[in-house]
Amino acid sequence: MTYVDTNLFTRAFLTQEFGGNITNDQSAINTLQEQLSTGNAVNQPSDNPAAAVSILSLSSQSARASQYAANASNAKAWLGTASTTLNQVLSQLKVAYQATISAGQTQDEGAAALDALASQIDGILTSVTNLANTTYDGQYIFAGTASVAAAYDSTGTYQGNGTVPTSTVSSGVTVARAVTGSAVFGSGTTGLLSTVPGNLGVLAQISADLRSGNVSAVEGTDLGNLQNAINEVQNAAATVGASYDTVQTLGQEATANQTNIAEQLSTVQSVNVAQATTQLVSLQDTYKAALWAMAQISQTSLTSYLP
Repeated sequence: MTYVDTNLFTRAFLTQEFGGNITNDQSAINTLQEQLSTGNAVNQPSDNPAAAVSILSLSSQSARASQYAANASNAKAWLGTASTTLNQVLSQLKVAYQATISAGQTQDEGAAALDALASQIDGILTSVTNLANTTYDGQYIFAGTASVAAAYDSTGTYQGNGTVPTSTVSSGVTVARAVTGSAVFGSGTTGLLSTVPGNLGVLAQISADLRSGNVSAVEGTDLGNLQNAINEVQNAAATVGASYDTVQTLGQEATANQTNIAEQLSTVQSVNVAQATTQLVSLQDTYKAALWAMAQISQTSLTSYLP
């Protein structure tokens, strides 16, 4: 009769059983150690497939919200620069307006007095032209989307284009971050800045008429053109102000959305340190116990095989 050692089968079964448990415990310990090391509950999709999908989705949403917030911040800076500049332009034009309406009284003082007014207008023209060439982050804010050496050249001729630069500050929402020079300062004889002979802009024409003693033109056509130009600048300033308010609101929403998504992402992704530490200690104890038991089973005595 063949002798069957049932103890041998029992040891083989237990060895296989404990071996599987030890492998599983070691894998779980490695996962917990990685979680505690990285601070992330999910370090690879296999850790938690459902959570991994949520993390990818939330990360994508976070990236979009971050970009919207950055775009809004940049647009706000552009619009803030434009607003400040336009207010400075208006201040200069108000001085020009006062000088223009005083021409009638000044003419009684003679040609020298009119020349002095003309020089004042020339100074304002230079200042406004410089303001029209204001830049932000190396770009001319009134040049549209054109890449040019200046929005206005030395003759006061517009070098930009008519396309307003825009920024996407929310899903499907694009806002203008500037106004074009042509919309603010006009062009040609009805514009503010041209000094081209035969095509003088409003300010240069006022200066020319003052120097020639043509006070009736100054008080009539020139003053009317200047008032129209001031109106255009005021309209542009209002447009910029409205855009600024819109961008500020949407930027705040984007930032709030960023914070909300970050909290959701943290809830899904961040490991509960206290819980993970407790689990790790418990698993390590179980793992050590399993190793000890495995060692006891493996210590097979030769006497087990004696008849």
